[in-house]
Amino acid sequence: MTRRRSTWAVLTVGFLFICVLGTLTTPVAAGTAAGGNVDSGATLQHTQSTQNETIEFAQELRLVPDRPGEIEVEHEYEIPTNTTSIDVGLPLTAVVTWTDGFEQTGPQTYSWDQRSEDPQLRYRIAANQTAHRSGATASDGRLVFADTGDWAIVKQPSSTHRTTGATPDSTVAINRTPVVEDGIAGTDMAYLGPYDEFTHTAHNQTFRLIVPAEASLHATPEAIFETISYGAGELEVGVEDDTVLLIAAPTGSGSVPWASKGVQSGSADLWVQDTEPTDVARNVWLHEYLHTQQSYETDREVEWFTEATATYYAALLTYEQGEISFATFESELSHGESDRYSGAILSNQETWEHRPDYTVGPLVVGAIDRELRTETDGQVTFQSVFRSLNEHDGAVNEDVFFDAVLSTGTETIAANARTYVTTTDRPSMWDSQTHTDAFDSSNSSVGSDIKGNWNTTATLYPTVADQPTQSSTGLIHNNTDRKVTQASSHTIPTPQSGHTNESGSGVAPIALCAIGGAVAWRRYRTP
Repeated sequence: MTRRRSTWAVLTVGFLFICVLGTLTTPVAAGTAAGGNVDSGATLQHTQSTQNETIEFAQELRLVPDRPGEIEVEHEYEIPTNTTSIDVGLPLTAVVTWTDGFEQTGPQTYSWDQRSEDPQLRYRIAANQTAHRSGATASDGRLVFADTGDWAIVKQPSSTHRTTGATPDSTVAINRTPVVEDGIAGTDMAYLGPYDEFTHTAHNQTFRLIVPAEASLHATPEAIFETISYGAGELEVGVEDDTVLLIAAPTGSGSVPWASKGVQSGSADLWVQDTEPTDVARNVWLHEYLHTQQSYETDREVEWFTEATATYYAALLTYEQGEISFATFESELSHGESDRYSGAILSNQETWEHRPDYTVGPLVVGAIDRELRTETDGQVTFQSVFRSLNEHDGAVNEDVFFDAVLSTGTETIAANARTYVTTTDRPSMWDSQTHTDAFDSSNSSVGSDIKGNWNTTATLYPTVADQPTQSSTGLIHNNTDRKVTQASSHTIPTPQSGHTNESGSGVAPIALCAIGGAVAWRRYRTP
């Protein structure tokens, strides 16, 4: 599913005050021909045109060891024959250090000289992005993206492009390819520096776990893949990215003071602090993955749904996987009954003091889920509501949400949902027997076979100090206690079971996991 990135960020209150604006860019000057198309880095699609051209745009990121907090970015373009001009708008904070085939034509604007077939430009840009946080459960720091000089977890810098073709009916697309020579590039995030990579494929998705050399995982790669694969198998809400990038953010002594336990950005990139376990109700690995399953766009009165569903399903699926007890699951959802949130109305953020979308919200989602399961003998669950919102064309408002509940349940359940969301009336947490009666009848076997005979294999890289040995199967098994000096790769297999065109990046979408005390909204929508 291709997602349309929103071009805004919402300032949130409570545990963490944050408005992440990504990397600001300067719009390039208008061209001489009519028309325009906007792109956030993917290939532009055009129809009804006799001439289509595509400019291949490689954006490479590099560390600058002697300038911690900054990274180097290089643009390299391959210009097709019928392209007559290209203007590039760079981020406002970019400091250009070198160009070849480009001339500066305005503030942060560089234009192709029409002679070079492969023009390039290079600049430095600040990599650190901060977030103000408060609240007892917030992390101690303020950084959501950071560069230490030796390694970095960053967002892909944004830029704008305006192009013209040779004839009025020609179109020129921009196809951006992120590149990191020493590191890994996702669609929205990137890690720069030495690392260890583990991969796992399950439920038509490939999960890439990047473990920086400075990181020390609390959970094993197998445990991380187990919990996320289980979630991918159990949650069927209409969103399925081919690849999900998972980065373990280092937290050792002298490391980065992170503002959050986890961050999800773009369509399917995320990082989680390396100390986070998978056998807790606040399973941040699963929580952040669940954000990748949210492709809807909401109005303000339904924004509570985003963290409510991620928090609820992270706890529910971790319980169903057998990693926590029902008492732990019950305790997590019971936070929503606390007097601390007695005046909070989910649909009215003016009443929020302590981020009830992480506490009251999960309790409400769980209550509706239980009512749907009970009414339909387990044939319908809250996933149907979730899927309906993902499929909705346009912003989801209260009416859309309540209609989705009504269409999957009954008038009584829809009326209860309206009460829970628009008033201070709360559902009560249910007991173990009630849960068994409602949920066991609707549990599927999908994902239940995730645990199996895990086999960690490795691709032979010359930078792995300890030499691996090759088995009779042809797989290369890495030795115990090997030392990684640069990049190494492991695979954990699935167990058996004339026309002017504009392109540019808008405000960087981002979601932070408030389990660590931070959140900023990011919404996408598929047409």
